Amino acid sequence: MKRRFSLFALLLALLLALSACSGQPSPQPQQPLTTLQELQELQELLTRDYIVGYLWYCDGLPEQGELTEDEYLPVDPAGGYATLTDLQQLVEKTYTPACVSALLQNADTLGRSRFVEREGRLYKSSRPVFSRYYWDYDAESVTITEETAENLTFTVTMQNLHTGEMLPLTRTAQKTAEGWRLAEVGIPAAEADLTTAAAEETRAIAEKFVAALVENNIETIAACAGEAPETYQNWRGMSIPTAEITETLEEYDGCGRYRVHMAVENAFGVFAKGEEDYLLIVQQEQGQ
Repeated sequence: MKRRFSLFALLLALLLALSACSGQPSPQPQQPLTTLQELQELQELLTRDYIVGYLWYCDGLPEQGELTEDEYLPVDPAGGYATLTDLQQLVEKTYTPACVSALLQNADTLGRSRFVEREGRLYKSSRPVFSRYYWDYDAESVTITEETAENLTFTVTMQNLHTGEMLPLTRTAQKTAEGWRLAEVGIPAAEADLTTAAAEETRAIAEKFVAALVENNIETIAACAGEAPETYQNWRGMSIPTAEITETLEEYDGCGRYRVHMAVENAFGVFAKGEEDYLLIVQQEQGQ
């Protein structure tokens, strides 16, 4: 009897414990911060972000036709973007309204519209603001770090295709009526800290080139021009007593235009004898 009572008591205690727990909700498993659908959405957005970066900052639109008097080039419609509406639809599917507005108002180095439409045809400026490097992103690196109903914060690794550097970036997306939209363009975000330094480098190259003219340093002149020293052998022996930058016409990331005043005694016909102003253009190739 004792043994039977002990088993009965144990069973009764177990039933009472289950009864006590039945009035409380069972713990739910924690929901993951990232859903597969959101990751796929972000990866699709980043693919279009890459295309926009290529078209806007790497001069990716092919041209077809002659340069206009105001230095615009007609875009080849075979590239998939024949009108401003085509470009607008691309960016509206990718970015927030504020970012879309900034892209559509993007200016060239002269402060004019980057893209214009004339008689139903798309034109691009021949004086675009280029990115310093070509970039790609690692789709597998996308990780959502913070999420609310209206905003997403995520990290993604951008790869510098010239140097091989892997740059982790924190990006943001906002929820709109049409779905998630990126709040910034990837290439400018990746190069945000390079712009000031690059403008300073552009100025330094211009000053170095001008000083080399006075010193008749052929090796430095060739190095500034990105050419082999023998390219400028016919400049050896030039006599240019003074040369100085008197005005900065434009200066930004990787490009500068400067007015240079020179006094020339003998330049073998390359420069006119006497005192004159010259235009010096510094254009850095992407990845250089």
